[in-house]
Amino acid sequence: MLKTSLEKLLLEIPDLKKLDYLDPIFKNWIEKFKRLVKKEFGENSPELSSLNRITFWIWYSPAYEGRNGVTKEEYEKNVFIKGLKEAELLLNDLIEEAKGRLSLETSSSTQGKFSKIFISHSKKDKDIVDEIIDGLLLIGVEPKQIFCTSIAGYGIELGEDFLERIKNELNGEVLVIFVLTENYYSSPVCLCEMGATWVQTKYHIPCVVAPFSFEDIKGVIPNTQGLKITDKFGWNSLKTKLEEKLEIEPKQSSIWENGRDKILARLDNILRLKKAP
Repeated sequence: MLKTSLEKLLLEIPDLKKLDYLDPIFKNWIEKFKRLVKKEFGENSPELSSLNRITFWIWYSPAYEGRNGVTKEEYEKNVFIKGLKEAELLLNDLIEEAKGRLSLETSSSTQGKFSKIFISHSKKDKDIVDEIIDGLLLIGVEPKQIFCTSIAGYGIELGEDFLERIKNELNGEVLVIFVLTENYYSSPVCLCEMGATWVQTKYHIPCVVAPFSFEDIKGVIPNTQGLKITDKFGWNSLKTKLEEKLEIEPKQSSIWENGRDKILARLDNILRLKKAP
């Protein structure tokens, strides 16, 4: 189990602080860490990029000692400890991500691909949904694979039968993202839509928007882990799942992280404005 493996690595850090970057025990530890992250998150994942950026050794110049009064041994130890602290922070982040890793299947028997994404939401949350769609497009989802009734180009054509189109779109091979907000829960139409999509489809992701939390949706959407809309690690997990299920070529980590962070910044601003009196 990923969470258990990460926690084991975390527990070993205090003993590693007594060593140095050349010690075989440390070298074995960092290789295990990298193998685990590569296996679970992918070779091109932001998680592996974050780990690879951590430095445990920097070349020491004798001139540094003259300017700062720090010996080579002290300098290298400080760099090593700093690297371990950064690794500790990353491990804690990954453990949190592992707790909420997205499970797109409602049962072990539904292991296939899906062909489309349906975004179930309140029309009053169009600004939030716009950013979710931008995130999906950034991941590499094709516009034709997204169905969203309130966003132009992704929903119902003018003159088209609304109920018939919804019925045709909802089948077992569709992933449903529920955008859970106060507006969603106060809408009888949204709650009916939730019930219908839950029965007709196999794959579901609750996308929780503050002030809601996962505790608030327990009993409403059972047995499915979700995504906090402003959680970058949750978005990373969503990216990995969609790449697998929609057979998307992974984006370069730097491109993904830069685009993701811009979307999350806009979402933070939207939620802050909604919260303002």
